[in-house]
Amino acid sequence: MVEHCIELPDPFPSGARKLAFVDGHQILIFNVAGTLHAVENSCPHAGGSLASGKLEGAMLRCPSHGLRFDVTGKGLGNSGLQLRSYPIEYDGAAARIVIA
Repeated sequence: MVEHCIELPDPFPSGARKLAFVDGHQILIFNVAGTLHAVENSCPHAGGSLASGKLEGAMLRCPSHGLRFDVTGKGLGNSGLQLRSYPIEYDGAAARIVIA
């Protein structure tokens, strides 16, 4: 496991997102109702980028095929597929994520 720091804008308001490139991974960070979530920027259905997908609450819609995925990592999307999520902590200036 390796911990990485990612600078985020201050403020990073609810609904905000950031695409980060970390150790060969593309990570999407979302603020959903005041809680940060980090997921892989890859649709588990076809591998396309999710960065421009529409966020509807905690559900992210794939811009390629319209499938929806839960960015909290707590549930499956309507396709039965789940995004790879990463533990994230935020101290107000930088987010720390762990990539195993």
